[in-house]
Amino acid sequence: MNDTSTNAGCLPALGTHDGQFAQRVAELILGIGTDERLELLGVMDPDDVRSSLAFEEFDFALVRDSALLERLSARLDGEQDNDEDEPH
Repeated sequence: MNDTSTNAGCLPALGTHDGQFAQRVAELILGIGTDERLELLGVMDPDDVRSSLAFEEFDFALVRDSALLERLSARLDGEQDNDEDEPH
């Protein structure tokens, strides 16, 4: 049996939500470890932090609440239909 509770570099366990994000970051930015991630975090300005947290929470909400995703998709589809009706 594989132990997913720990992994190299003290990253979150791969089986967790945070671990999945950490794994995706490692895939996108080769060679980045915990120290490098902390350095990047240290140079983020408040707007960067707000934006990144907002997107993470939004993604989590979409994954957690499929009804929310359906409602938002329906609204988007409705807006696109309205845009097609307007003369250009």
